[in-house]
Amino acid sequence: MFKSISNNFGAPQIEFDDFQSDNITILNAHFDIDPALPEYVSITEFEIKVPTLKMSKSAVTTVFIRTDQPEYGYGTILKSRIKDANTITIEKYGDFEQYGILHIDIMSAYVKLGYRGPMEVKDMVYLSVQDAENRLYLERGSATIKERWMHLFLLFHTDKSLEQDQEHTYTLSGLPEDTDCIVPIIMTHGSIHTRGTSVAVGHLKGNTFTFKHIPKYVFSSNKNHFINLFIVRKGTETVE
Repeated sequence: MFKSISNNFGAPQIEFDDFQSDNITILNAHFDIDPALPEYVSITEFEIKVPTLKMSKSAVTTVFIRTDQPEYGYGTILKSRIKDANTITIEKYGDFEQYGILHIDIMSAYVKLGYRGPMEVKDMVYLSVQDAENRLYLERGSATIKERWMHLFLLFHTDKSLEQDQEHTYTLSGLPEDTDCIVPIIMTHGSIHTRGTSVAVGHLKGNTFTFKHIPKYVFSSNKNHFINLFIVRKGTETVE
């Protein structure tokens, strides 16, 4: 774990969970951005200064941005990269500023720029739903579990629309007990628009998956809701 030194958009200090090696850096962080601040208005990209990273430059990866827009909960992904050993950048996206505070979720793998070595998928477990109050159908679910990080993919739907103001709890099998993280969930709905997609927010703790924030016009009986992210396992060492 480490904390940011500064940023150019007026946010408080940002805390990162991290795994670092020569060829891959996994970062988890969650923070808010106020688009009304003068610092935000004057910049062309978000820049976060951090203590020295093991990797000096990465290829482009993605992070999540979401809003509190009540009907659709607009969100999307933004390009991000390690610019140098002390700087993480995220592209600035202007279409959501009218919705107030912006929420950034970094659940990402940064791969060394120019790396051409193998990226084999090993240590994969297939997940299943053991208990679901609304009959959660897991169409595909897998986790690539390493000693200090993991990659999680879930593709699912339910056969009932979920109540917006209730917490919904599901039990998955196969995840490490030390799993503990906020989870952005990409939700589908029947409306067509170009602003972004709907993003709900859940929490994974051990094998328990809960979520509460569901945008108003997202009908959870639709198919193809998904989770796709990299997670730093809690209590692990920072550098390999």
